[in-house]
Amino acid sequence: MDSRDYIEICNLMGRYGHIMDECSVIAGQWERLGEVFTADVKFDITSFGGPVLDGLPALIEMWAGSVHPWGHHVTNPVVEETGANEATCVTKLIVVTPDGRMTTGIYRDRLVKTADGWRINHRHCSLRFPDASVPLPLPWR
Repeated sequence: MDSRDYIEICNLMGRYGHIMDECSVIAGQWERLGEVFTADVKFDITSFGGPVLDGLPALIEMWAGSVHPWGHHVTNPVVEETGANEATCVTKLIVVTPDGRMTTGIYRDRLVKTADGWRINHRHCSLRFPDASVPLPLPWR
């Protein structure tokens, strides 16, 4: 993997956070998720009670009708090339909820290089809840 691919993947991770935060404040921009994910993306949030979202339309539909954290901070990317035009990336996640609480988590991504650049085609998200007795607002509730 050359340095341009590595930089593009790191920028992709940052772009996700910016798009998510802008969509949480400015309604109607969820289609921008196509700048980050492939059309056939699988987004797995089963580790904390959610579904596996299958495809970009399902992701947009669920998230457009939900309350999201106001801050998505994606950090510490570890990128590994896994094949021609394929890679993995593990990042840390820090989220700030609308009520001011924070939690951390991990994204484990599989990426593909498309004609439009690198895109995530599978994401597994796990969150660490600081106090399990106090539920966080989750997008599907």
